[in-house]
This record gives sequence, structure tokens and C-alpha cells, in this order.
Amino acid sequence: MYGRSNPLKIHAYYVDGQNAQFRGHWASQATSPAAPPRCVPPGGRAVLLPPRRLRCSLPARCDAPAARSAGRRANAGEVCMSKPVICIVHEGRAAYPEVKAYKRFFQNDYITIESSFRDLKTRAPCSVYWYLMGFFPRRPNSGLVIHDYRSLSVGAFRRCKDIVKRRYNAVPDIRIFQNDQIRRELGFRCDWRTFFLPMGVSDTFVEARGLPVTEPTIDFVYIGSMLADRRCDFMIDSFLKRFGTSRKLYLYGPSNYQLIRRYRGDPNIVFGGFLDQDELPLILRSARVAVNYIPNWFPYVLQTSTKLIEYAALGMRILSNEQPQSRITSELYGISCLWGPPEDMFRDISDDLDWADNSALDPRQMCWSSVLRASGIGQAIQSALL
Repeated sequence: MYGRSNPLKIHAYYVDGQNAQFRGHWASQATSPAAPPRCVPPGGRAVLLPPRRLRCSLPARCDAPAARSAGRRANAGEVCMSKPVICIVHEGRAAYPEVKAYKRFFQNDYITIESSFRDLKTRAPCSVYWYLMGFFPRRPNSGLVIHDYRSLSVGAFRRCKDIVKRRYNAVPDIRIFQNDQIRRELGFRCDWRTFFLPMGVSDTFVEARGLPVTEPTIDFVYIGSMLADRRCDFMIDSFLKRFGTSRKLYLYGPSNYQLIRRYRGDPNIVFGGFLDQDELPLILRSARVAVNYIPNWFPYVLQTSTKLIEYAALGMRILSNEQPQSRITSELYGISCLWGPPEDMFRDISDDLDWADNSALDPRQMCWSSVLRASGIGQAIQSALL
């Protein structure tokens, strides 16, 4: 996008009240590229900004109330502007907890809306399109385009899917990766359009941490995906082998009917179904131990465990299976865990369930607001739309 030599035209759409309307366009003449900044993953916390800043010629801003009071309509050259619109686009087939965080972070300076890729063509154009990446081979005719790679493909032909993403997805203005390992695995260069945005924790979890603590009513709780390729049966079988019927394990997440059928005869294995993210803190705080089970195979060994940082943000006592990315995350934030074998994580747990929790951990470092601010993405969008 920035590499083109011909003028770049970005159509500006703003929202007055609830209606998105076309308000003119911004014209930008591409300039000679600046030297690409050094690509530094989180840790160095370098803020990467696009070297080519969009220099936008904005139409004059009109004063609609003044025009009405003068008994006339706004002139054709006068353009009423409110806030730029960020449209967060996804495939609509999964839970996207980060969407709420993005909306909350940008709500003061932007209008933020959400759309599935299928519904995008029926919406009015926006100033910024933020794609939670799947396969999006075409870019919109207008607006700043962001591709956000939160994870790698899973399931059958996963590596082929990632190759297709790299070769055939449209070229964006900004690429976001959860970490540098995911960028390397996808095969993208680390250049001026590259940003790193680690997983974060909703402010809901931090706020819930301050609520009065009640006596735990649940022994063990697990939240998250239970897709077949995660092999959650390893976790459940380990639990049953260690505790039999003396303890209960509650699992919350999208239903996996194979697991439900397999363990329907075990009354101490409870499938609670899918819960909204805002409901999770109350459930988690009613448990003695939070279970962080992450598979030890590709691509999970490259991806941060969201549940681990959510458990830690609530100050919980955590049991985790040995897993490289979970170890990296715990060391980065100072999270305390009891570590069990990768596929038999309950094997060495004591009966009293008494080991160090995370009540002394400061959760603010893991909040989405802190993570987004440190990434520099907000500054990059603002700079591009100036």
C-alpha cells in the first residue's frame, strides 16, 4: 500500500449519530520511503510506525448547527465530520474476546463496529478495516487495512492453509502478529508494516479481582476450547486416574459432543457449555484450582495461553501441564503455577490442593489497555489518518 508510487486515495467515512455516510475523500501522494525500522518483538517494546505517513487533504469542516440557524443547508464544499470508523472484520465462526478489548480501547477516538466477512459488503465503507485473519484475498476499495494474525491454522492441512494465507491474502497497510514465532511460521518478512500485539486480559477480570472472595464451591475448573485436535481427553483421563470420584472437574467452552458422550457416565466431569467472557470471572473465583491444559504440539507450542493469563489476573491457584509457551508466559509476567507432566498433569497433585496462588501478582501489565498501548498500533493508525 505505502510502496505504490502513484497517489493513494482513502475515502473517509464518518458517523453522525448511528448512520455511516460518505463525507468525501482524503488524497495522499506517496513519498520516497524512509529506511525500514528495525523489527523488534515484544520485550524490547519498540514502537514501529509506518515510514510513509499519509498526508491527507481534508475538506473544510462545516458547522451544521450554524448552517441550520442561518436558514441554509451546508454548502457542497462543507463536510461534517465526527469520528473515523474502525470496522473489525472476522469470519464469524469463533469467539473473539479481543474484539471487545479493541472496541473499548479505541472508543474515545473512533466509532468501532464489528462485522463478519460475509456481511461486510452490505455495510457502508469505513476509515479503517481491522481483519482478524483467516482468508481475505481482496482488500476494500478504501480505508486503512490491518491484518491481525492472532493464531495459526489448526485442523487438517493446517500448514497448507497458512501457506495460502501468506501467498494469496491481500496486501495490508499494517500486519499484526501475536508474537515473532507466529510471524516466522507464517513466513512474512519483518518490515515497517509489522507490529506485535501479545494476548491480553479483559478489564473485567481485573475488576472482578477486587470483589469479596467467597468459599470455593468447585474443585477444578477449565475454560477454553475443547476441539478434537486439542485432545482434552488427556487432561480428563489424568484427572480421573488421580482423583476418581473424590473431586469434580468443571469444563466451560464450546461443546465437544465426542467428549460429552465419552464422559457422560462420570458424574464428577461437568460440562458447563459456552459462557460469555463477562460471566467467566465469577465462575473462576468459585474454584479452588484453575486448570491450564495446552497441547504440546504444533501450532499450540507457538501461541500464548489466554486462559493462563486470565487465571493469573484473577489471582488464582493454577495447575498447568508442562508446555514451552506457557513457561515463557509465566516467566514473562511472573505467574506462579504448579507444573505437571505434559499428558498426565494431575499425577503429582497433593490432596489438600494447597500451593502458591497469584494473589500478589499485579494484573495491570496483562490488561488489554496496557498491551495495546505498548504495541504502538494506536499511534500508527492515528498517524496514518492525520
